[in-house]
Amino acid sequence: METMAQLEALYAQYKKTVEKVIKDARPFAGFMGLGGGPKDDPCHRKFYEDACTLTQQFADGGMEPEEAKACISYILGAQCREDPEGLLYWTMMAAHGAVKPLLPLLKKEDAALLAAEYEKQVPRKARMPLQEEILSALQGQQPAKKKRWFGL
Repeated sequence: METMAQLEALYAQYKKTVEKVIKDARPFAGFMGLGGGPKDDPCHRKFYEDACTLTQQFADGGMEPEEAKACISYILGAQCREDPEGLLYWTMMAAHGAVKPLLPLLKKEDAALLAAEYEKQVPRKARMPLQEEILSALQGQQPAKKKRWFGL
C-alpha cells in the first residue's frame, strides 16, 4: 500500500502548509476581501495539481482495484475529516476531481458501495457539478446534462 502512504503524505503536507500559512498571515490579511490572505495562497492550487498528478500516476501504473478503492475512499472522505467550512474544506472538495483517472479501475460492487458512502458524506444541497459528476460515475451513469433556460 505504498500508494496510500504517498496519498496520506500529500494530504498531511498540505494540512501542515496551510497551518503555517495561517500562522504567518498578517493581521487582517484578506479582511473584507482586500490584500489576499491565507485563502489566496498558491499552496491550494499546488495541492490540487499534485493530487491530480499523483492519482494519474497511480492509474498509469496499473493499480489494483482494492488499492483504487482505498485511494478513492480516502480522497472523497478527506473533507469530512477536516473542519467543515474551513480553509481546507473547499480545496479538498475540489480535489475530488483527482479520482477521475481511478474510477475505471473499480469493480462495480466497490463503485456502488463508494457511491452510497459518498451520498451520505456529501449531501445533495452541498454538491457542486463536480460532485454530481463523480457520483454519477460511481453509480455507472452518464452525468445528466442540465437543460438551459433558453433551450439550447
